[in-house]
Amino acid sequence: QAKSDPVPMVRWHLAMILGNLAADREHMPICTRGLLGLLRDRSPFVKSWAISGLCQIERGFPARRARILSAIAPLANDPSIAVRHRAAMAVSLLMDPELGMPSSWVKRKG
Repeated sequence: QAKSDPVPMVRWHLAMILGNLAADREHMPICTRGLLGLLRDRSPFVKSWAISGLCQIERGFPARRARILSAIAPLANDPSIAVRHRAAMAVSLLMDPELGMPSSWVKRKG
């Protein structure tokens, strides 16, 4: 559904929701697949929130790090400077688990 909605704002909010739902182990696999797919979206906002959501998943499920890193790293060459910046920050976070997640990337409480 997130990939097919014609309204970029809907897709970007769905990316935000998937990142937060993934905190629950039961939802994590489907949320991960959805966010990986959204990395190919035409909207830089959607891609940026997919990157953030995938970083949240990695923090809760570090075994996913290699897969997530390999999906995000190529976005360092994205046409959008916003996506390139978010991807660079994400790669840094994924390479150093001691770095704190930017608070603006996490929309859930607790």
